[in-house]
Amino acid sequence: MLHVILLSQMKFKIRPSSTLEFLDALQSGVVESGDFAQKFIYCFWWGLRNVSSLGQNLNASTFVGEILFAIFLSIFGLVLFSLLVGNIQKYLQSTTIRIEEMRVKRQDVEHWMSHSMLPENLRRRIRRYEHYKWQETRGVEKESLIRNLPKDLRRDIKRHLCLDLLMTVLMFEKMDERLLEAMCNRLKPVLYTEKSFIIHEGDLVDEMLLIM
Repeated sequence: MLHVILLSQMKFKIRPSSTLEFLDALQSGVVESGDFAQKFIYCFWWGLRNVSSLGQNLNASTFVGEILFAIFLSIFGLVLFSLLVGNIQKYLQSTTIRIEEMRVKRQDVEHWMSHSMLPENLRRRIRRYEHYKWQETRGVEKESLIRNLPKDLRRDIKRHLCLDLLMTVLMFEKMDERLLEAMCNRLKPVLYTEKSFIIHEGDLVDEMLLIM
């Protein structure tokens, strides 16, 4: 109880013009409060306010400990702010590069369609497919990434992505695991836009399609 009494006595001796760091805490009465939740929330708010403002709200006294604490808070806030700005900059650069790649690819497709003199309805279907592919992949060619990986990694990735899908087919449930792994290696993801004709009645069936 001694420290509480001393702090309480300090509260009445402090003038409003004092430059103590914790003047607002002493004047608010939170120091004498026995409510832990109130103390925790107040301390959290105090720390968040000073870190987000890079310590500009701190008024340190001539006490060396308070000055060092204020310096630490200012540097810590500056480091956090620098990391935040750096991450945002990286994200914006990555997004800009992806968008530019999409724009260049779209121009190439438009030039090719114009050079090939494709009809307008076919051009619309191609544009719709390219737009849908961009929405699904964001410009990442998954097959190319997997193809460049070592064989064991390719096998494990294919197994992770495709095995559960194969097990949804009743005739595959009791098949040998090695055969299922071989089938996983042969599976290739394909995107179709709405109202696309995947197969026509009477066509020869030389592959199995699993709808995801």
